[in-house]
Amino acid sequence: MAKKIFLLLLLTFAMVSIADAQLFNKAARELKTSNELIEKKKYDDALKSLAVALDLSKGKEDYEIFYRMGFCHYQLGNYDKALEQLNHAVSKVNAKEVLPLKTSNSVQLALLYRAKTFETQKNYIAAIKDLQLLASVQDNPTHKSLALLKWAEDLYAIDPQKNQDAAEVLTNKSIETDKENSAAYAFAGKLDMNEKDYENAIKMFSLAVATVEKKSAVATEVTDKASYTSLLALATHKNGKIDEAKNLFQKAVNAAPESTKWKIYQYQADLIIKNKAYHPDLISLAEQNAAKAAILLETCETKFTLAYTKVLANKLTEAATLAKDLNCNNSLLNMSASTLKSWINDLSNAKQIEKLKVYGTQSGWYYMGGFTGGLANGKGKALSKNHLYEVENGVFVKGTLVSGTLKNLHEGWEYSGAFLNGTLSGIGKKSVDNGDVFSGKFAANKLNGQGKCLYADGSTYEGLLTDNKPNGIGTFKEKSGSIYQGSFKDGLPHGTGILTVNGVKENVKFTNGERTDAVYLARLEKAKKEKIQLQELAAKQLEQEQLAKAQKRANFGKILGKSLTLAGGAVALKQASDLGMNNTDVTQLGTALLADVLTDNKDNNFANTLALKNASGAVANNSILGSFANTPEFSNFLGSSSVKGTSATGNSSVTAGVYVNSNGNVKINIIHKDKGLYITYIKPTASDNHYTLVSGNLYTYTSKYGVYYLQALPNNQLKTFKKGYENNSDILSLTENTSTTGPNDGYLQMAEMYKNKMQTHPNDAQAWAFCAMAAHAKTTHTDAAYTEHVKKIAASLKQIVPSGKCPCEDAIPSKIWDPIK
Repeated sequence: MAKKIFLLLLLTFAMVSIADAQLFNKAARELKTSNELIEKKKYDDALKSLAVALDLSKGKEDYEIFYRMGFCHYQLGNYDKALEQLNHAVSKVNAKEVLPLKTSNSVQLALLYRAKTFETQKNYIAAIKDLQLLASVQDNPTHKSLALLKWAEDLYAIDPQKNQDAAEVLTNKSIETDKENSAAYAFAGKLDMNEKDYENAIKMFSLAVATVEKKSAVATEVTDKASYTSLLALATHKNGKIDEAKNLFQKAVNAAPESTKWKIYQYQADLIIKNKAYHPDLISLAEQNAAKAAILLETCETKFTLAYTKVLANKLTEAATLAKDLNCNNSLLNMSASTLKSWINDLSNAKQIEKLKVYGTQSGWYYMGGFTGGLANGKGKALSKNHLYEVENGVFVKGTLVSGTLKNLHEGWEYSGAFLNGTLSGIGKKSVDNGDVFSGKFAANKLNGQGKCLYADGSTYEGLLTDNKPNGIGTFKEKSGSIYQGSFKDGLPHGTGILTVNGVKENVKFTNGERTDAVYLARLEKAKKEKIQLQELAAKQLEQEQLAKAQKRANFGKILGKSLTLAGGAVALKQASDLGMNNTDVTQLGTALLADVLTDNKDNNFANTLALKNASGAVANNSILGSFANTPEFSNFLGSSSVKGTSATGNSSVTAGVYVNSNGNVKINIIHKDKGLYITYIKPTASDNHYTLVSGNLYTYTSKYGVYYLQALPNNQLKTFKKGYENNSDILSLTENTSTTGPNDGYLQMAEMYKNKMQTHPNDAQAWAFCAMAAHAKTTHTDAAYTEHVKKIAASLKQIVPSGKCPCEDAIPSKIWDPIK
């Protein structure tokens, strides 16, 4: 019975599991359907599929479904419903400060669209909170870049002037995060436009166009390209290139798909209006484009823009007709239909005056106000027919403005105060678009006399000015709080004054902006000396470090030399044995070699033993050992690597130069010549002798008086003696060095590499030993000596390389290897 109950329960569980799986599959199908509908922009139908999917999902796909439902409501403009669904989608991460790793794509997108929804409600603080969270994502640079860009845009929307710099920083981070984010380049260009940096704006808009061109040519991206090209055209116009700008505006229209071309017409017209790009050619372009947009898609918004352009073209009757039935707002122009109608009505009722002295030589005005004898008199307001100059709260006398507020859209400033004969003259206040504010006494359009300047960077000046520049006594205060009270000239501190930094006051003197008082100069001199001392200390430390490195390299070379000597010598002795040298001779030479390694070649055991074996013929019949023996390695490697020369024979045991004994009664001069040493005796008797190389550091000369030897010793010393009179020798020391060789770290490392190959490739150890010797020779020879020496090594190496190809072309170049037969 229990077994039956168990089986029944198991069957029931299986059936439930199957049912759940079926429900899950149905939910997945509905999700797929909704996605297809969203791609077709059928958002209402997509919402129906998503509702079904939500009922079937059993919680498995809820976050994905909530995101898509929120997205659909956002696209439909149902922002409250969008927030409701997006809140569900982001509930897991809502209270976090950093997104967890592997946060799903749907949750990230839900954060982005919730921020966008907050933006539609002008709730930028809430939007920025979501964007900050999304900007913490680690595994999705595209979303991170979008979040940084939207964050920058929202900060700018809150307070453009205050947050300009912060917006620039965030936009640059957005570009660094995703260099394919074309929208970020475009916004960077807009920020540059605000600061009138039109050159950089052109660069940024060009990058936006170039970046979007790399992407697939879907309609949205082609429209983006047209929009960015329009912005590029605007910046080009602002930079003074009207013909190029007109061509770019046309290029942008040509790039737009036919289905969305009306959007670009509308966008360009609004762009020209919003940015006050009131060049006659551009006003005409805006009017034409607005008319085309209204024909292609007749809506309240397109008619609104067209009416506005008619006003700019001074076609007030047409503008009034178009505006008559408008009941919408233009969000880009930030204007309501009622405001537009009121503006058109005011201008239609205004007097049109050709001459009105306001500012400069501007002619052609709409005037509303007191009018006597055909001239403006009393209170009134005016607008120039090119729409670049506007007067509010004006007071006119016989057609001349004497006080009021003038907006100069052409130069980007607004002035409130007194006027004289078409100039800013008298007490007034001038606010510039970049954030600078000047107030005080004006003359000839500039501050002249007592005034105050509030600069956009937060610094201030109050005092006397000439042509807007501090000139005379005044006070300059930096944003940091530092204050200078004193004399100015041509905008710079000049003369005496008081400088306050961190609350500490100090009497100072400036000359053309440079501080020149004695206290400061003394402080500067002290700092200069301290800097020199620090530089000297740093140089001394560097010298010590270099000396330490040089010593380390020398020790490395010495150790490497000993290792190579033992390895190379062992290989050469083995081959000499293979070629017939008897075991006694091999053993004696090996013992002598080991003794020299252990004693740093103190007694020249190997050289002397080798010389004796050579004299007896033990070496003569063994070409490999003979060739190897006639090298400097057996002396240089054993601790005498400081004894270098410039022999053309390949020997480097003896340094060319003048040698003298301790008593000074023997003095010789050595040069390298004819495969040996050419010695000129200066004292005691003048004579020339040619010594030939016997072994690594032993030379001999035979005359009718006997056999003479010269042996190289460490520390640039020589030992001379006659055969049979070894105990009656002379030690000579180098007094004048004519050697030009020096160390070469790269070849030491190469030698070490081949030494290691001897250990890792024992079958080829003999070949690698020759390669190591050739590399090491480069560190102790002149180029000529190296060439002659390596020829000998190459000749020996070729005897044991079956292929005939050099195994170490970096140590033995082909120009040496190839000619060897």
